[in-house]
Amino acid sequence: RADQQTSAGTAEEGGAGMKKLLAITQACAILKIHPDTLKRWADNGDIACIRDSARRRLFWENDVLDAQARMNPAGTDKRPKPEA
Repeated sequence: RADQQTSAGTAEEGGAGMKKLLAITQACAILKIHPDTLKRWADNGDIACIRDSARRRLFWENDVLDAQARMNPAGTDKRPKPEA
């Protein structure tokens, strides 16, 4: 699945059964990572992407959300807690 070519020029959105595609900037905003990191993950096969007709990378929303969950499993937030 990784790096397959598609003719989709924009993110696919729709009703039941339709999958949503995210541009790299949208995916990076969700994951809070730099685009170069996401490109490297895609190149390594760690996250699937497809390319549109302009060769831009598009990421399935479900894959991005799964990666987000793996990055920060429930209850393992390492950020400092605010002082009371």
